Amino acid sequence: MDDDSCGVKTCIKCGVEQPKYNFGKNARSYDGLRDRCKTCVSLYNLAHRQKRKATHRGEDRAYQRAYGQMWYQRHVKPYMWAMYHANPDYYIAASHKRRARVKDAGGVLTATDIREIKKRANGRCTYCGKPAFPLHLDHVIALDNGGSNDRMNIVVACASCNLRKSTKPLEVFLSELAGISAEEMLAIL
Repeated sequence: MDDDSCGVKTCIKCGVEQPKYNFGKNARSYDGLRDRCKTCVSLYNLAHRQKRKATHRGEDRAYQRAYGQMWYQRHVKPYMWAMYHANPDYYIAASHKRRARVKDAGGVLTATDIREIKKRANGRCTYCGKPAFPLHLDHVIALDNGGSNDRMNIVVACASCNLRKSTKPLEVFLSELAGISAEEMLAIL
């Protein structure tokens, strides 16, 4: 170490003479040190942060929210849209898998299974026989009632039938659809 590094320097902010190690580095100054001591610099930074936080809090949040939404709209949404429309059965299977996991139901439903189910239904509702657009996939025995998430428990339904059936047992729903009592429907089945 040279003799000058152990010397003292006066802070221009507080006016206190302090050892040189209490000053931060600054390559552009003549002695290589900042003109304010570390204590004054930290007090200034703290006050500046608090002032900025108080005056710009709402603006910053609004900016971040708007920028985040803009970024999502420009980058993520088109990618997700393209991926979904390239293979919607994959995303439908993933959605069914997640719902089954939440309900703690067994069974595995894949995108291939969904394609087979749709092909087998030939675009018609399993319950009423009408053309089904958009196609809904319905659990014959609802997940809430202990049904599984495998392809033997999934059928194609029109939106009207799927929403009317909800979690009802199949016999009750079919009796409502046919306009007869549940006991008569059980006798027919």
